[in-house]
Amino acid sequence: VALAAFAAAPMARESGLKIGIQATKLAIAGFVVPFMAVYTPALMLQDAGPIAASFGYPVEVAYIVVKACMGIVLWGAAAVGFRARRRAWWGRLGAFAAGVLLVGALPLTDEAGWALAL
Repeated sequence: VALAAFAAAPMARESGLKIGIQATKLAIAGFVVPFMAVYTPALMLQDAGPIAASFGYPVEVAYIVVKACMGIVLWGAAAVGFRARRRAWWGRLGAFAAGVLLVGALPLTDEAGWALAL
């Protein structure tokens, strides 16, 4: 991310560090996807979760994809400080905490993450 930002900095007539920090803020949500793939096998389309045992494999995959998208949106909102409107520091902290809880693969962290997200 930063290599392209440093290459674009002279064209924007801005410092490379400032552009690199902004680029990292925008890409930070993408850094969490590999961790979700490790914690949640259904994201890699592997049948191994507790939801699949109760409701079936397609339901688990749909739930995990929705959870991953919500976690990415929340991490992005925490990094940038904006989701539908400007967020205060406590709103950003809450969005970050909800995103972290949604990344976890435990049902308790899912419930807490969804409660914080709403």
